[in-house]
Amino acid sequence: MSNDTNECSFESVDDYDQRYNIAAIFIILVTSMMGTLLPILAKRNPTWICFRSPFVFTIGKHVGTGVIIALALIHLLTPAYEALGNPCLPAAFAEDYTFAPLFAMLGALVMHLFETLASMRDLKTALKSETSQPGMVQVSASDSDPERGQNSSCTATATPDSLLFAHGHSHGGLLGNSSAERTIGAYVLEFGLTAHSVIIGLTVGVSSVTDLETLIPALVFHQFFEGIALGARLVECNFSKLNEFLLAFIYSVSAPVGIAIGIGIVNSYNENGVTTNLVQGTFDAVSAGILLYVGFTQMLAIEFPRDFAAASSRARRVALFVAMWVGAGIMAFIGRYL
Repeated sequence: MSNDTNECSFESVDDYDQRYNIAAIFIILVTSMMGTLLPILAKRNPTWICFRSPFVFTIGKHVGTGVIIALALIHLLTPAYEALGNPCLPAAFAEDYTFAPLFAMLGALVMHLFETLASMRDLKTALKSETSQPGMVQVSASDSDPERGQNSSCTATATPDSLLFAHGHSHGGLLGNSSAERTIGAYVLEFGLTAHSVIIGLTVGVSSVTDLETLIPALVFHQFFEGIALGARLVECNFSKLNEFLLAFIYSVSAPVGIAIGIGIVNSYNENGVTTNLVQGTFDAVSAGILLYVGFTQMLAIEFPRDFAAASSRARRVALFVAMWVGAGIMAFIGRYL
């Protein structure tokens, strides 16, 4: 190791009262469920007076956009730098090379691979329903062409690959916001948020009473707004009722499970331990890369411009920006305490 001093050895937690940590399990469980189930129940109960306008869902979705981006940068990537740069790690991690952005990059690239494969499969399935012959097909066009005359027409032989490109281009590119991509994005978001919540819960489980006075209020807001972001994504995927509630349940119990684990290992947990920092840092960095990819390529690059263009007034367009900024600002503020 690069540092063999006492700061790397195990130290018991002072001012530890297990009753407060157990109470945190139920507080965080209820808060997580409230945030995640709110968009799902609102979708299935459209008569709720505050959810009669579809624009309410759009606002909530882009609050989630800001939440996800701030979560990736402030709550995941920054702690990953700290964990993987801990002086108690082996010498390879203490050198000038930083591993956190490397793992984040790998997470984003793997996400890109899965999304590209899903896009190709989605487009090929659509093409099979549009073309009657599996091989070569005739494509004719008749448009106004200044070089060929007012009513020019041409007939060309196209391959499935060229049709795939044309089909993808007409729908906004190969990596458009298809149903398969939305589904993959939702599952990946579920993974990233769940892994992060378990790690945060672990921290709460081993925290002293003094630390819990700050951690619990911050984690309540943290889990609630993360839950809204996740619930809004699940609603868009048209999952079955069982699937929606199952994914909501998995996220909701993730932080309480982490707290329970922390309570169980409090007498042996070393926050400066090699395994602790490697696992937390790697998970945080990979999750950060995945969420940044989803946040920028799907939420900001595709969904926000689409919803912005569909907004019926200038006030609603401004509201979309405000919603996203508020979501990011809240999570950035909470990051000061988590």
